[in-house]
Formats: sequence, structure tokens, C-alpha cells
Amino acid sequence: MRRDTNLRKKCYQKLCERDGEKCVICNRTPPEVYLEVDHRDGNDTHDDFSNLQLACRSDNRKKDSRGKGKPKRKFIASTGVLKVDTNISEELRLSKMYMPKFRHWLYIAMKKRGKMAAKEVIFEGAEAVGCSPYTIRTAYLPMVTSRAGMYRQYPDSDAGLDMVVFRNAETLGITVDMLDFVYDDGGEHALDKEEE
Repeated sequence: MRRDTNLRKKCYQKLCERDGEKCVICNRTPPEVYLEVDHRDGNDTHDDFSNLQLACRSDNRKKDSRGKGKPKRKFIASTGVLKVDTNISEELRLSKMYMPKFRHWLYIAMKKRGKMAAKEVIFEGAEAVGCSPYTIRTAYLPMVTSRAGMYRQYPDSDAGLDMVVFRNAETLGITVDMLDFVYDDGGEHALDKEEE
């Protein structure tokens, strides 16, 4: 509802009386969030009071069907509930499947070898987990070697290659025992079978 400011204020007050002064999607309240008068069905011209609700700016933008790539939410008239479209992209589904496998494989490989050339990480990792080298090079390797990641990538002038090593565990506040617990899923992996 973007029309008359006085009408918006009156509508806001009526919605607060009906639903409470909170976002109907995330239940957060002011001053934590800014609430907007939102159209349940996404049609900004359908100003019937039963079609209006309060939503925080963030959730209102997420459910906006005009927002490219944003999760779509639709109003189910029979229940009066907004339902989130849980269909995720194929790319996201594969990432959720391959990234944990890649992290596990890399942890085992690094624990056994101490350091690896970035090219080895890319191509051996892709072979071990079944995803493309491009995905590891452009997404997974930058993620695990970011400031928040547990590995560091650096140029080795002697070898003429970029190398990947464990980041200093003390600075991250973790121990190898903790890492063993996190990555010990009891599954068999190619590196687990290698002869020592």
C-alpha cells in the first residue's frame, strides 16, 4: 500500500489491532524491523483489508514475486497462511550434496599430506566427490580458503604453484581432535582406503 500516508497509518493501526504489531512471516517486531503494509496475494492494487498484513521490509521484498531469484511465497486462502516455495534450484541442491563431501575429502587429504597444490585439490577433489573441477575452482576452493575457512592458499615460488595448507588451528580456536569429530561420519572414502 503506497498511496496516501494518512490512509496507510490508519490501515497500519487497524492491522496492529487485528494481528499484533509484528511481521506475520518472521514474527519480529519494531524497533528491530521496519514493518510495511503488505498485500498477501502480491497484487498491490487489491487493497481489501482481508488481503493486507504487516510484514518486515526484508520479508516483504523476499515474497515479492517481481524479485528475480527470490523465494516465492503464496497466500493460501483456505488456511490464511503464506507458504514458502521450497523448490530449490538444481545448482543449490547439488552444492548441498557435494560441498560436505568435498570438505571431508579435503580434510582427509590434507591430514595425510600436509599440503597440496591447488591444482591437485581441484582435480583430485572433483574426481573424489563427483563434481566438476570448475565448481571446485570457482566455488568450493575459494570458500574453504577464505578468511573464515580452515585452509590457506598461497603462492609457492619454489614449486611455481599455488599451494593449499591448513590454516593455523590455534588462531581458529579448534583442535585436530575437534576436526576429527566433525569429519568422522563413519563412511568409506577413497583416501581412507589408501595405503599409508
